[in-house]
Amino acid sequence: MSFINGILTGLLDALLYPLRELHPLVGLTLMSMLTSAVVLLAYKYASNQPAVARAKQKIHAYLFEIRLFADDPRTILYAQLGILRHSIAYLKLSLLPMAWLAAPLLLLTAQMQSYYGYQAPQPGQTFVVQAQITEAAASVLSGRRPSASLQSNDPGLQVQTPAVWIPTQRRLAWRIALHSPGEYRLALSYEGFTVEKSFDARSAIVSRSPHRPGTYLLEQLLYPTEPPLPADSPLQSIDVQLQDAQLTIPILGWSWHWTTAFLVLTLVFVLALRNRFGVRI
Repeated sequence: MSFINGILTGLLDALLYPLRELHPLVGLTLMSMLTSAVVLLAYKYASNQPAVARAKQKIHAYLFEIRLFADDPRTILYAQLGILRHSIAYLKLSLLPMAWLAAPLLLLTAQMQSYYGYQAPQPGQTFVVQAQITEAAASVLSGRRPSASLQSNDPGLQVQTPAVWIPTQRRLAWRIALHSPGEYRLALSYEGFTVEKSFDARSAIVSRSPHRPGTYLLEQLLYPTEPPLPADSPLQSIDVQLQDAQLTIPILGWSWHWTTAFLVLTLVFVLALRNRFGVRI
């Protein structure tokens, strides 16, 4: 999974790098346009287009029949059953392209969340870093407090507190303070084992990682920015609390989650480009 995540992260970095200083809507528009092209190609080659056309024609015919024979209950009931039957057939025809698209769109959504889902940390803010240790590592402690420390690679990001140990949750916690924007690395040492955690406080649109996962595939899927912790690590995960971002639409002043804007834009591009791709949806 980490190999796939590394490739996708590199591709998105290259694609979005020229847009990193622009409004987030610019990058989302580009990604929506590219996604709509993939969706249309999937429907064109993975669905039975003649059958889709026939199903839609039947549905339209029954709708016209309802309007034409509005005073005939028996005909209306027959037409409604026909609409239901062909609507189910239409949905069945959509299952195959949807199945082809499910995995790529899930991977893409997880990648885009790291770019558009979190606010850029601001100087003056403080954050909590938490590390959860594995059950095996906790059992070795036999009730004693573990030896752990957290260090920053630059004075622009300061570790303000020593480790706070929460034995009931198998967690260690530190408070850090941001003094200046930048790209930072945190070095976490636990019982002689050292790993790093990224902390990106640049104002540009970059990939941010609130969670460095362990060996669980689902966590690696949801948080693809950083490589997973080594399999022999006593740490299960490392977290930095980042605030969720809201996308403000220029002029209108609306605030949306990025996924809402992405879905709306993708739908608009799909509808606008379907004839050019020769696709019936």
